[in-house]
Amino acid sequence: MKRVLWIVFWLFAAVWSGLAWLVWVAIGAVGRGAAANVDFPEFDPEWVEWLSSASLASAAVGRWFVVGLWALGLVLVFAVVVLVQRIMTRRAAQATLPPA
Repeated sequence: MKRVLWIVFWLFAAVWSGLAWLVWVAIGAVGRGAAANVDFPEFDPEWVEWLSSASLASAAVGRWFVVGLWALGLVLVFAVVVLVQRIMTRRAAQATLPPA
């Protein structure tokens, strides 16, 4: 059963990492697209520069947020797997004790 738990953990980690990577790429693409097309409406050049910088900065912050959520998700799932494994070990140990 321990092997099944770890297989499920690694499968979840792979799917979770893939989803985090997709969100990472999407945030980067949206940020770069917003920064590249900020001069589409007619604004003052100062506003264009500021909006471009703000778009790139918000994309960077969003990417770090994705990394934090990805790491938090993996840590939580790892903790659940370890907790379930300990509970299973204790129950197995109690089941093998001779009756009192």
